[in-house]
Amino acid sequence: MNRRPSYARRVAQRRDAAKQKTRRALLEAARQVFTEQGLWEPSLDAICQRAGFTRGAFYVHFRSREDLVGAVMEQSLRQVVDGVIATEGGEEDLEATIGRYVAVSSLLREEPLRHRGVRFHQLLEACHRTPGTGRFLAEILQDATRRLARAAAAAQAAGRASRDLEPDDLASVLLLMALGVIVAEEVDLPIDLEATHKAVLRLISADG
Repeated sequence: MNRRPSYARRVAQRRDAAKQKTRRALLEAARQVFTEQGLWEPSLDAICQRAGFTRGAFYVHFRSREDLVGAVMEQSLRQVVDGVIATEGGEEDLEATIGRYVAVSSLLREEPLRHRGVRFHQLLEACHRTPGTGRFLAEILQDATRRLARAAAAAQAAGRASRDLEPDDLASVLLLMALGVIVAEEVDLPIDLEATHKAVLRLISADG
């Protein structure tokens, strides 16, 4: 028998939903303003005004600008990581992940700069200015490495990837290569992404 939540529980659920909506609005406003003006130029008041909330509402969800920058960084990078790293659990995940990264990189190159959001060099600048932001970035990249390592281990177990490297080491190499491609895009260094894709697959191939 299904019972409706108590009145107090329904009130708490509505309150939680409203808080999450406010947080999402503040994060989206921050992302927009940061993209337009950089991470450090816009005031917190400008971000709150864009979101349609007061400074008081801001401090319910974030302790400081550093906390907000870290949250925007986490949201942006985790969306990319979740969209790129295949997690179906099969031995093809590693190959699929590499292919997805190439597709995402190609899309970013084709889209106008203003649609790319906060740029990677801005995130690195934030890490340089505030150590706490650097810890946010490190945690996200470590999580990506762990997920890549699981995909690498599955591919090796199925004979689809070389066993010459430990899964963790292979994951680190792939992550560093991906970061290198991001930097190359930031400085408009011409790279044939499709050729790079094929080269990486040959390097990790069990037959390579």
